[in-house]
Amino acid sequence: MLSKYEETSVNVENIETVVGGLMKQLGTGGFMGVMDIKPGMRVVLTNEGAEEDDLKNNAYTGEILEQTENSLLVQMEEDKQFQLFLQSEKRLQIRVVVDNTVYAWNNLLVKPAANRGQFSVVIQDNPMVSNRRKYPRMPLMDSCTVKMFGVENGIESRMVNISAGGFAFSTRDSQIADKKGTNIIITIPNLKIPGCRVLQGRIIRISQSEGQYIVGCRMPEDNLKIRDYINANYHGE
Repeated sequence: MLSKYEETSVNVENIETVVGGLMKQLGTGGFMGVMDIKPGMRVVLTNEGAEEDDLKNNAYTGEILEQTENSLLVQMEEDKQFQLFLQSEKRLQIRVVVDNTVYAWNNLLVKPAANRGQFSVVIQDNPMVSNRRKYPRMPLMDSCTVKMFGVENGIESRMVNISAGGFAFSTRDSQIADKKGTNIIITIPNLKIPGCRVLQGRIIRISQSEGQYIVGCRMPEDNLKIRDYINANYHGE
């Protein structure tokens, strides 16, 4: 049985490697491209060639407002800081999470748009596409409040788990039932991870059982503070 298990593990790893390679080829070959980007998706703009740990200090987040044939209109969150960043960095990379994959474009032209805080990103080729990294999930039972963008009232909920790439919560509030694809802000007042009590996410799955809704969310970018905390403090399965 041990031999069969080891053989299966090797086969699964080989399959993941092959699928990952195919995905990259599909992206650069034109099957995946800017047409997959939709308004409301979250983006990360950083310097070209940035390593994962560089995203702690040299990354700026925003939201897609509009997608055309060869450009994206982005609303940036830190307008002044991002404008200063643009002055020193001429070759930029944009990352967009589409479902469970990451689209990345390099060597981009980014310029201010008509409205304050908005920028136009010119897309000239197809993206590099890769599976989003899987991180260990840590169970949580903290109470939390979920707010949908543009909705004043929050939904009282309870956390289920959290990882560097996403989180899940449960609620009995039925207004969440048809909100798949919605962007949310979740506040976890008693979360012990420094600087992570307010998180953004996009609802990717909703399951329901006996009036209880379990909601899974992806964060717009990997949160390295959460990754480091879980690696240091959680050793469960």
